[in-house]
Amino acid sequence: MATTLQRVLFTLAIVVTVSQAAPSRSSKCPSRCVSCSNGIAECSKRSLITPPKDFPSGIRTIVMDNNHLRVLGTRSFQKLGNVEVLRLKGNKVRVVKKAAFAKLPKLMTLDLSNNQLVKIYSKGFEGMRNLQTLSLQDNRIRSIARIFDYTPRLFQLNLAFNKLRAIGKNDLKVPTRIHYLDLRDNRITKIHPEAFLHLETLRYLFLNKNPLVTVPDMKFSTNVLQLVDFDNCKLTHVPTTMPSSVSDFRLSDNNIMQINDTDFANMTHLRLLALNNNQLHFVANRALDGLTGLEELWLRNNKLVYVPRRIPDNLQKLYMDSNMIQEIEDGLFTNTSRLHYINVENNKINGIHNQTFKGLRFLKSVNFRSNRLRVIESGTFSALRNLSTLSLSNNPLEKIEDGAFHDLGNLTSLHLDMCGERITLEQNFLPEMPNLKTLSMMNSPGLGKAFVKMIEETPMVPLKHLKDVDLTYNDIHTMSPNIQEVFPALDALSIDGNSWLCDTRLAWLRDWMVHSDIKFSKYEPVICEQPYTLKSREIRDLDADEFAEVAPEPQTPSQEEYDRMMRDKSIADNAPVADAPADNLRVADSLSDKPQAADGNNLVPYNMREDPALAAVTPIGPTTPAPESPTTKRLRKHRKHRKGGKKRGQRKGKGKGRKRRGKKGKGRKRRNKNSKDANTVVEKST
Repeated sequence: MATTLQRVLFTLAIVVTVSQAAPSRSSKCPSRCVSCSNGIAECSKRSLITPPKDFPSGIRTIVMDNNHLRVLGTRSFQKLGNVEVLRLKGNKVRVVKKAAFAKLPKLMTLDLSNNQLVKIYSKGFEGMRNLQTLSLQDNRIRSIARIFDYTPRLFQLNLAFNKLRAIGKNDLKVPTRIHYLDLRDNRITKIHPEAFLHLETLRYLFLNKNPLVTVPDMKFSTNVLQLVDFDNCKLTHVPTTMPSSVSDFRLSDNNIMQINDTDFANMTHLRLLALNNNQLHFVANRALDGLTGLEELWLRNNKLVYVPRRIPDNLQKLYMDSNMIQEIEDGLFTNTSRLHYINVENNKINGIHNQTFKGLRFLKSVNFRSNRLRVIESGTFSALRNLSTLSLSNNPLEKIEDGAFHDLGNLTSLHLDMCGERITLEQNFLPEMPNLKTLSMMNSPGLGKAFVKMIEETPMVPLKHLKDVDLTYNDIHTMSPNIQEVFPALDALSIDGNSWLCDTRLAWLRDWMVHSDIKFSKYEPVICEQPYTLKSREIRDLDADEFAEVAPEPQTPSQEEYDRMMRDKSIADNAPVADAPADNLRVADSLSDKPQAADGNNLVPYNMREDPALAAVTPIGPTTPAPESPTTKRLRKHRKHRKGGKKRGQRKGKGKGRKRRGKKGKGRKRRNKNSKDANTVVEKST
């Protein structure tokens, strides 16, 4: 009995010893992998030709991206009952054979994207009853017939960037639970009307970037479809028969030319409609009638000449930039409209009626950039108490009427860039915007100078919330220190690109630049333009005694003085030369001569001296004899010699009066060969 017991104990000891000496296969990471920790086996970029074996039993995710796997079959993977995620992205897999993943029964996510897949056997996914997410994008798949028969729980299927040419009636006739189907960027030209009929749980359908041209009246059984994307499909008409559940319908980058009354009749839950970059020139009056829940309408870059009528009251965002709109009619928006944002940038709008936006109490942002607006009428943007952003940049504005921006208490951003060189402001509208934070007038000399002048001459209530002011490239010469009081909370005052006259009136600006944290330049340093001795010097680097003395500003003639001078000029031009009084008029030798005066009473203003029309005859008051020109002097001497009876060159004697022959040069005499009188001489023209 004892002997038997000893033998049993000895056998157990051997078993324990062996088990301790030989480590379990389930605790060791394959040598060709980088690591196995936290349930993840990392085997990427290891130049693997076949999948490794002997993974630990606790592994749930295997990553083998960017290797050299080519074929997947029944022997490719060992029995791994706990693996849920398998990533094989960026390999060279061309074929998936029968039951390639059957030994991974709990697999839920399979990523085969960015491979070279050409063929998947009909039973390639056999045994994958738990698969939910399958990515096959970026391959060379041409057909998907019957390959999903063994994936009943498939939830998300990505087939983008392949070479599919058609979706047949039975290609997706499988008992799946697909919610997400991505077929974008293939070569699909034909879709069977019942291709999606069996996808009862489909929510997201992407068919964009396929050369479809036309779409049949498709049938759907799903009542939960939310998004359908037909962008860039070369469509010429709107696909109809979409389920009423669709809330996001995308038809941009096509060739659609018109929207008919019934195109969206069934889409009662539509919230976003995108028709950007088409050839739209007509939208039927009742095309949007049934879209009572529409919140965003995208119609940018088309050929529309008007804003569609009968816009739903629930619409919040309207994008119509880059069309051919000429005006926005009155009555387009009702008092019950919930419009928040409107963008009509880059159109041909030449005017806004003062009743266009009346009653839009929810309006927050308006963009009229790059149109043809010349006048902003009184009341145009008045009483829009929720308006926070307004852009009128790049319009040839000539006038802003009094009351155009009345009561804009919540406006925080105003953009008036590139708005022309001349503009009439009937009102300083900044006090109507007490919460303004950003004011931009870049390259708008008329506005920029007008506001600088207002700040200097008119008392203003300080704008305590204004942080950023842009006055770049406005040809401003000087600025009043009052701006420090009007804008007391500035973080940035961009004033570079102007023609600063650095005289003592601008010395305060240098002190402000040196002693504050405000940013004064956006594109280049703030430099002096005048006087010449300070040209190109940075204002902040100047010493206090370097600023020039204030020079008198040039006087511009009044309209009455200008008219009188033009009348005098006209009389002088039409009068005979002999009658012109020599003491009041002088004939200028050239149009470039600068008019001069003996006293300052009749001096032509500086800004008229360069006018060629006024340079020929200039009133200058009492005059002194004009200096004699060289040509006049030679002619006078020539006449004097002729009166004396002898011509130069015929006198006898040697030396200076000797007759000269031969060479013709400057100041020499020559005979006129065309004259019958051999003694006739002419002076060579100078």
